[in-house]
Amino acid sequence: MYRIETGDIFIVFNKESFFHKVIGAITGKSNGMKAGHVFMYLFDDLIIEASVRYGVNIRNMPSFKPNKHIVYRARLVGGMHSDYQHYLVRLALLKVRYKYSFLQILLLLFKYVFGIKHIPDASKKAVICSELIADLYNEIGIKLFDKPSYEVVPKDYLKNINLVVMAYDYRAE
Repeated sequence: MYRIETGDIFIVFNKESFFHKVIGAITGKSNGMKAGHVFMYLFDDLIIEASVRYGVNIRNMPSFKPNKHIVYRARLVGGMHSDYQHYLVRLALLKVRYKYSFLQILLLLFKYVFGIKHIPDASKKAVICSELIADLYNEIGIKLFDKPSYEVVPKDYLKNINLVVMAYDYRAE
């Protein structure tokens, strides 16, 4: 069992969430795994996420229910040096209060539904959850994806070769 560390990425699918179901239906599955939301662990049971309701915020690690949530944890192959972890936390604090980018969600919808190759970035001060985490990693010099962060969707984290993805046993923490 691995301890949760700063920079660990959590990929969640809430079976009861209409929003997660729509995201999953539009973007598809990755190796049979579904994804509707992404957040990153900071420290001391705190996470950073971009949520529809609050935009980018820091809050306590959520609790999960076995019949409701499917949860995966992803970590950089080889782990992350503590200097990078500290820098990641400092950058995360600067993102708090960014708005949630509803327009980016619409652009991604068009991308997937109509097969559009690339879409523009809707805003530099508003993000979606998967974009936020990709941005943070980009800003510390770790490029997780071969596409712009504003085109990254939650399922992309499940198939990333730079990450070790494992089912997260939240009952054991």
